[in-house]
Amino acid sequence: DIYEDADGLFHMIKCGPDRRASTPTLHDKTLVAWVRLSDLDQRGGSVLTLEHPDGRQFDGIVFGEKASRRWMPGSDQLKRTALGQESWPEETASPDEVVQIAIAYRGKSVILYRNGAVYATTTIGQAAIFPSGSSVIIGLRYMGAAPRGSRFHGSILDARIYDVALSEAELSALKPNSVDDSRPVVWF
Repeated sequence: DIYEDADGLFHMIKCGPDRRASTPTLHDKTLVAWVRLSDLDQRGGSVLTLEHPDGRQFDGIVFGEKASRRWMPGSDQLKRTALGQESWPEETASPDEVVQIAIAYRGKSVILYRNGAVYATTTIGQAAIFPSGSSVIIGLRYMGAAPRGSRFHGSILDARIYDVALSEAELSALKPNSVDDSRPVVWF
């Protein structure tokens, strides 16, 4: 289903058959996407989110929620999100520039990458486990998010989830719209 909201933005809610696709259980993982940002001052929208079937837990690639113009690993009630992000690099991409943004989760280690290079690192208290049947959301922070400030403003050219934490070298080798030997478990 595609709908237009009050601000004139179009959103895809569901596509395909009525039954839910089943994701594998994910412990360590990598979320990666190639995007164009249309608004560097947007706050709290997510490019790609993985949400637990109960809707109370999520991990996502979020832009500008805690610190303006900065990428972050978004999570339910900021449980797996570093709070001191002011020292992280500010995004400067023009609207026609494609940016690869990725978050690799390995145990309690979370590493953000921008264009294949380390952008920020953080350690979390406990990693989230997403069981089979978890939802994948494009452009919205999580399904229960308030409409204002939870949608990504820009273009998402390619979005993937891997069932391993990819390295800097592996992320640098990835190209949008092309898959090599490291096959994603989810690919849009």
